[in-house]
Order: sequence, then structure tokens, then C-alpha cells
Amino acid sequence: MGKRVSFLDMVDDEVVEEPGIDQAATPVDPGPAAWVPLERCLPNPRNPRDDLGDLSDLASIAERQISSCSAVTAEAYLRLWPEDRDQLGADPDSIVIVAGNRRLAAAHLYGRSDLMVVVDDAIAVSRPVLLRVAHDENEGRKDFDPIEEAKSVMLIVAEYPTAKDAAEAQGWTTSWISQRKSLLRLAPEVQDLVRLHARTGGKEGISIRDARRLAAVTAIADLSAEGQLEQLAVLAAADTARKAEAKRPRQQPAPGTGTAEFTAVNSGAGGAVGSAAPSGAPAAAAGTAAEFTAVNSLGSSVNSSDTSGSSTAGTATAPTVGSVPEQREELTPSHAASAEADESVPAVNWHDVNAFADAIVAILSTEEAYQLAEALENRILASSQAD
Repeated sequence: MGKRVSFLDMVDDEVVEEPGIDQAATPVDPGPAAWVPLERCLPNPRNPRDDLGDLSDLASIAERQISSCSAVTAEAYLRLWPEDRDQLGADPDSIVIVAGNRRLAAAHLYGRSDLMVVVDDAIAVSRPVLLRVAHDENEGRKDFDPIEEAKSVMLIVAEYPTAKDAAEAQGWTTSWISQRKSLLRLAPEVQDLVRLHARTGGKEGISIRDARRLAAVTAIADLSAEGQLEQLAVLAAADTARKAEAKRPRQQPAPGTGTAEFTAVNSGAGGAVGSAAPSGAPAAAAGTAAEFTAVNSLGSSVNSSDTSGSSTAGTATAPTVGSVPEQREELTPSHAASAEADESVPAVNWHDVNAFADAIVAILSTEEAYQLAEALENRILASSQAD
């Protein structure tokens, strides 16, 4: 049963100025949302966003704040990153905004004196937890570009021994992490073009697909921004050539040059295999080798052999007497496409890892290459566990 409360006991309670906001709460202790003076709110030094973007959508914060910020005490933050003490310049009553740094910047820009904040040091239980809270806060923002996302993900991954450990702890996959990590191999100027593409809705800059493909080029990080852009032009030219080749109609064989029908002719008997010997023709002597010549319908000899079991280089053993199988099977469309694809696969030494990787990137799409990498990793892990 609930405890009965007398209204007289509530007379001396402090009046709350804003409905639902506990003004009496101490801002440095975990608790409900409280109004905290702006000068005590510090930006997160580990915020994955290095550009807060256009803040005009938050201009209304000058009059009202719709959602609260999440923060930890400066003391809790510095337990995780003591090296940031000089950067924070924090006094004991300061708090570090973990989720809501755009609102903090907008409050400074538009003249607000305080912010509604939930201070919860449980966020600072570990570095990965605090970084993940900041990442999740930004991930849903429309202007959180791919480069910022990649930096945010790699800040979290850096807190684990390996990317595999990070993937398991965060519910990601190693290929998902690799896709984002690869973008950071691009020169800063090229990264800016990727960000521009995201922020202009694809009207300018470099698409994420092209950026990931460029990042997969061997030793791309060793090239300057100019060199990387030149390499991107090479990839684009190769794409154009492949598309043009795919649209080109396949050349049809000229009349009379189609699949040839072959007949095995026994020169010793003077007739074709399977047909009766001509009347009056002498029979081959016992043990005499009968030579056969395969003659196509176009009138050219292909090879000859004997039935004695011996053969010379470039000749084939004749089939048994009777019907002769077709010398060439006509390809179905699907087989023809497969054969054509096989011809486009570059010859590569499988033990030359870099050359093999280049061949894979040249043949597979970026997504397929990442799927292959993940499949290989899974099989290696399964094999090692079996051992």
C-alpha cells in the first residue's frame, strides 16, 4: 500500500518553474533532467563530429529546448581519458555533454543561458560505452556524413584488441567495419568530396560507392589527393569501356562457317566408317592398321590416326567403328556467357596475395568483395576451431 502524504508537508517544497523539470536536482549527480548553466556544460572532446554543420534548424532553442541532452560529470569523464584534462579545463561542477553537442553549440550561438540535461555517469562505465552513446546520437542525423561515421566507428574499434572483438561486442560484422575503415585511407581532400556528395544529395562530389572502390585499390593511401583522383578517373574509364563492350552485339558466324559435321573416313577400306565396303574393294589384311581421317562437311581434313593403338603427336585415336560422336558441342546461351566471362578473368598467381586481391576487385563489385572477405574469415575461423 502506498504511503499517505499530507498537503501540509508539501508547503515548503520549492516551486518548479517548468513543468516536468526538477530545478532542485543537483546537476553533477545522476538524476532527472535539470537546467544547467551553459558555462558549466562542456563539449565532448571525443565527439565524432568535427563539423556540427548548419545550426539554423536549432534556432528555436533560444526560446525553448525540445529534448534534453545526455551528459556525464567531468570527474567520470576524466577517469576514462585523463589525458583530456588540459583540454577540458574542467572544474568539479562541470559536466561533459555526450549526446547533444549541436544543441550546446546552438545555445551559445542563439543566446540561451542554460540547457536541460540528464547527467548519468553510468554512460561513463567504459570508453566503448560512452563512445557508442555519442555514435548512436549522431547516426540518425541526416547530415552525419560517411566520413564522420567512419571516424566514429573506428574510435570505438580502437578500444578493442581486434576488429573482430569490436564487431562481436557492438553487434557489427567485420566486413561492415572494413567498409568504413577503408574510407579513411583516402586523402583528406578526397574525403571532403565524399562528404560533399552526401550533403548535397549526390549533386556534387564522390559517391560512397566510388569512394569505397577507390579505397580498395592497392596502396591507395600512398598516393596524394591528385594521384587518387587520377586513379578514380582510370576506374571510371574502365567502367565505361566495360559497359560499351557489354552493349556491343555479338558477332554471328558467317554462312558456311558454323559447326562442322565430321565423318571418319577409313583410307584403308576406302569408305566411311559405318558404311559397307564398296563392291569389289579388297578387304584389309588381318593385323593391317586402318588409317582414319576425320573430314568435315566443309571438305577439310582435321587429323588422322590408326586403329593399331599407336599414334603420333597431333593425332587422335579413332573411335570404334560405328557412329562417330560430334566433334564439337554447340554452347547454350548460358554456357556461352560463362565461357565469355572466363575469358575476361585475368591470369593471376593465387599465392601473390596483392595480385589476387587486385583481380578480385576488378571482377567483383565492392559489396561482393566485402561479402567474400567475410565468407573467407568465417571459414578460417571455423577451420581453426575444428583443429
